[in-house]
Amino acid sequence: MGLVALVGSFVLLLLLIFRASTWACLFCFTTHEERLSLCRMFVGSEDSKIRKCRDALTDAFEGFSDMEINYDERSHLHDEFTQMTVFLQEVAAVQGSFWKAFTSAAAKLKRTIEHLKKAQDCIPPCGVQEAARRFHCWGCFSTICDLPLDCPVQDMLVNRGDQALFSCIVAFQLPESEVTYSWKYAGGGPDSGRFLLP
Repeated sequence: MGLVALVGSFVLLLLLIFRASTWACLFCFTTHEERLSLCRMFVGSEDSKIRKCRDALTDAFEGFSDMEINYDERSHLHDEFTQMTVFLQEVAAVQGSFWKAFTSAAAKLKRTIEHLKKAQDCIPPCGVQEAARRFHCWGCFSTICDLPLDCPVQDMLVNRGDQALFSCIVAFQLPESEVTYSWKYAGGGPDSGRFLLP
């Protein structure tokens, strides 16, 4: 009997996880209290009506599960969700239909997301590329290119006393204020004259 209860609990947990992922954008940018308060404004405090309202909200935002946005646009999207919440509160105050209000708000937010600045594509072969960072609504997390951090190093031979020019040439944008170069002396001894960029 205990094994059946354990398996049943596990299945229920999986269903909750997968159900939650279908409207994760809403989870990322609104709190549980905000969503609950919104439904109470629309339908009062009866549990069955609140449940219907929450289900309608879920259904309205179901298309947001696989959305990913430019990481730098998160604050803009958060502001849009805040404005949406205020709009829905105003609709609730005049006793409007939550079905229509949720559908309309979700459609407007979807259009907003489609017009946000897109993240750059990752440019191989290497490097941390902040301009390509993406925010994923299905889990409220960000990712960056899955590339090696260190770019290939080219040995430079310089005779003792001569000058060496070090440069970093990559196909993606480097952050202007954070670029620093450092090197290590490498080789068999003080006369080898080899430097490596880490």
